Amino acid sequence: MLRWTLQHAIELNEMGILPRCSQEEIKKWKAIAKNVFLPWIDVNNTLIPEQFEGYSKLRDIELRDHSISGPRFNNALEKTLSEDLANFPSKLIKQADIILLMSLFPDEFSEDIKRESLRFYGPRTAHDSSLSYGPHAVIAAHTGYTSEAASYILQGSRYNLDFTNKSDYENGLHLSAYAGAWQGLVEGMAGLRIKNGTISFFPRLPMEWRSYKFTIQFRGKQLTVKIKKDRHVEITYKNNRLLTHMDTKGRIHLAEPL
Repeated sequence: MLRWTLQHAIELNEMGILPRCSQEEIKKWKAIAKNVFLPWIDVNNTLIPEQFEGYSKLRDIELRDHSISGPRFNNALEKTLSEDLANFPSKLIKQADIILLMSLFPDEFSEDIKRESLRFYGPRTAHDSSLSYGPHAVIAAHTGYTSEAASYILQGSRYNLDFTNKSDYENGLHLSAYAGAWQGLVEGMAGLRIKNGTISFFPRLPMEWRSYKFTIQFRGKQLTVKIKKDRHVEITYKNNRLLTHMDTKGRIHLAEPL
């Protein structure tokens, strides 16, 4: 995140959007961005980002099943430590961290790294946060685990119905969980990307789904996107179906600019 922020600031400076900075200051920003430290660990002969430096030395835990709904604590101590925002003495993780990083910067990590990170961190995450399901849904979809992604989307969308006391909702509705479920569907399953002013999709469909549909606003226009079997994508605007084409990497683009 720090690297991206510095690089973006440098780009804005070069475009004249930010006040001009001295070349010495820009040089310093570039040096910091280049040397930002991220620890890595070897998992099954694949290097993945480490949760934090020293995490790999902690004792392991009983792995958790992603299909179990709600926070996945094995005992009262784990729950208490999470509620107190205390460090766990084990490899248990409260919510998505490395997986969140990868969902924010999907192009910075290879599919192998994302897949191995999901395999490693997913069963060690308690999901004691409404923020946790969305990133896991996105990365699960990106790496081909569509049924697992569908499970995370469902858990995020039903967060208040299934995991919180429904008698009063004194701490409000967890809107971020619903936003995360939407991201899991649109950015994960449908593979929405906006790059260089263009919009594209890399559609996926779990075996247990027949289709799904959503709307998005793009350049002031409301588009309806429907994903069907065999990676079939229908994009309509004002009930008119828009022409699409598939590139060599399997991404589906609008044939003409909006």
